[in-house]
Amino acid sequence: MKSRHIAAAWIAMAFVLSGCVSALPMDNKQIVHSIYHPIETATVSAEAEVVAPVLTTNVERVETIVSQAPEGTVFDSAQTGGGLSWLISVTKEASPTLQIEEFEIVTDQDGNIVSKKYLEDRYQLIEGSPQISSYGGDVVEGSYFFPKMTTYGVDCKGCGGEVTGRGGTALGIKLDIQKGVRQADGTYLEGITYNGYYLVAADKNIPLGSILEITEHSFSGEGLVPGEPFKAIVADRGGAVNGAHLDIYVGSQKTGKVTRTGGRQVKATIICVGRSCYQ
Repeated sequence: MKSRHIAAAWIAMAFVLSGCVSALPMDNKQIVHSIYHPIETATVSAEAEVVAPVLTTNVERVETIVSQAPEGTVFDSAQTGGGLSWLISVTKEASPTLQIEEFEIVTDQDGNIVSKKYLEDRYQLIEGSPQISSYGGDVVEGSYFFPKMTTYGVDCKGCGGEVTGRGGTALGIKLDIQKGVRQADGTYLEGITYNGYYLVAADKNIPLGSILEITEHSFSGEGLVPGEPFKAIVADRGGAVNGAHLDIYVGSQKTGKVTRTGGRQVKATIICVGRSCYQ
């Protein structure tokens, strides 16, 4: 009997050491052994990573016109182009006086402005300058000249229509004292214009079909008003029309309605070059 009790004791000890719960009968009595549970340690998550905002830095440039460009044109006598001696080209456009300021602007990823800093060391004041031109220009848009202005009619002496009152230009435009000017659609329109353009004979260096803007003139009649700009098409040539010289068509040399009232210095500016301008 003693050996049984010893065996039971060893078995009970084994259960205790193994951490199990066991109830063993011992002389009709139960021995209850405690169970050792591990301690549950709450897992504390690491703090959320702090993400730095995405910022963008740009420099904003602000230009403010302080005063308009000076009027008039300055001729650069030291610079002469290789073109026509009587034709003037603009070598530098007029410019206003500008104030330039710069700001450093920081924005977030949503485009919101975080900061705006004035960059004082980048302040500029650029003085305005007048237009600078020089003689010896090329036949290009923007070039201009101060022409001698004369007039001619389809019935002028040596023009071919002196007797019939009918003729045509070097560009192929039909002229008729009675009917007017034949338009692009084949119909005649009373007056002295073709598709809205007045007709001029010009130097051979200005291609036929080129468009000129005539300003600062003193012509009146047939829609012309002194001082009001008008556009003309280079439609003809003339034996005596060379260089800075324009001969404007007035219908009839004898009974034309266009008159000239003063001796203004006319300005002619090339605004389009060649036959494609009017087609």
